[in-house]
Amino acid sequence: MSKTFERNGSSKNVLKDIHLGIRKGEIHALIGESGSGKSTLAEIIAGLQEASEGKVVFLDDHQQMDVQMIFQNPDRSLNPKMKNVDIVTERLIIEKITKQARMNRAKELFALVNLPEDALDKYPNQLSGGQKQRVAIARALTVNPRLLIADEITSALDPITSLEVLKLLKGLASKYGYSVLYITHHIQSLKNFADCYSVIYQGGIIDSGPIEQLFISPKASYTKELMGAQLALAPKIRHK
Repeated sequence: MSKTFERNGSSKNVLKDIHLGIRKGEIHALIGESGSGKSTLAEIIAGLQEASEGKVVFLDDHQQMDVQMIFQNPDRSLNPKMKNVDIVTERLIIEKITKQARMNRAKELFALVNLPEDALDKYPNQLSGGQKQRVAIARALTVNPRLLIADEITSALDPITSLEVLKLLKGLASKYGYSVLYITHHIQSLKNFADCYSVIYQGGIIDSGPIEQLFISPKASYTKELMGAQLALAPKIRHK
């Protein structure tokens, strides 16, 4: 897959000959710094943009691409004027599902993401940051997608809440067979979460493999630089 933007008579290659495969039930980490092309790639996979060359397919069904995105900032992706129950069931209203059936589905979803049932009748601003991101996950699960795209979903959360959200997502993928494309620049969070990884740099995939390889012997020099930079920024533990 490739993507070129045409602006003011000039063209810019944002994605260059991307090859990326994600297996059923797999959590695939897409690592890259700002401007690397990872968000553009995610939007193409989700159908929000079109590729200039190439295409996205499910090998068992080329027509039906059940993809849902979980966005980085729930304060921007959740409508503050809607109650949480309406946020997670909005798609079902379009499909003319009965009110009782929508409520039953909302209760199931909140149970899946470990949210109390009374949060359904609240607005997003009445919840914590971690709870709001769980609402966003519940909304993405409403239509039983086969692929979830999680775009920097823990970047606004504290470390403990981030760990809880990632543990939840991993459990859902394992139990229900969801595939997950997890976009991040925070490599250390991947060790006990992702199954494999791809590194994107200047619009191209330059490194990929099982997650163990990332921490033991990454192939690309750029990946090694990223690992070194993250280790340097990691909090130092002081021993008394």
